[in-house]
Amino acid sequence: MSAGAASIKATAEAECPSLVPEASNLAQTSMSLMRSLRTTLQTLRPPEIDDFGLAASLSALAREQEQRAAGKLTIALAIDGDLQGLPPTSASHVYRIVQEGLTNIGKHANASVARVDLGFRPESSEPAASRRRWLELTIEDDGYGAHDRRQGTAGAEGDGFGLIGMRERVMALGGQLDVIDRDGRGFKLHAMIPFEAPAGLLP
Repeated sequence: MSAGAASIKATAEAECPSLVPEASNLAQTSMSLMRSLRTTLQTLRPPEIDDFGLAASLSALAREQEQRAAGKLTIALAIDGDLQGLPPTSASHVYRIVQEGLTNIGKHANASVARVDLGFRPESSEPAASRRRWLELTIEDDGYGAHDRRQGTAGAEGDGFGLIGMRERVMALGGQLDVIDRDGRGFKLHAMIPFEAPAGLLP
């Protein structure tokens, strides 16, 4: 579209100047579509995962959120297992879930400490030889509980504060997300996500 618009504009400038504005509009529309597509692709799969892997990307994300909090929030990240074996789609969703969880903590929780735990679990109901496994993800903090966040004590925007998007991502992977209010002593998200483990990923 972009090349076609440029060709039309060049011809119009020489032979039919009245068409130049329309050709310019077509070129601008094409550029806008390309920018939108790039943004969509980056949203679906963060480029840093391709470059550095999920574990390193999550570590960088945690450090970035700490910097945004200007020293008021410490984030601990614990990973039990090799995340390289996760399918690309699962890795992208996990990254976005953690990103949204930490963003919500930074904005709404008034927390001083947050923790992200990732670990692999066997499928207890499956035969021992099965390659089906679970990725367990926990995000928790020591800040406001769910009630105070919904009431706006920490400036939350409505009841969802990102939970809908996180739950949809977990469900898209066939998993389950549990929301746990720790009686005013913080907030906890616990997700179990199934996946097929490559040979050698787990004993």
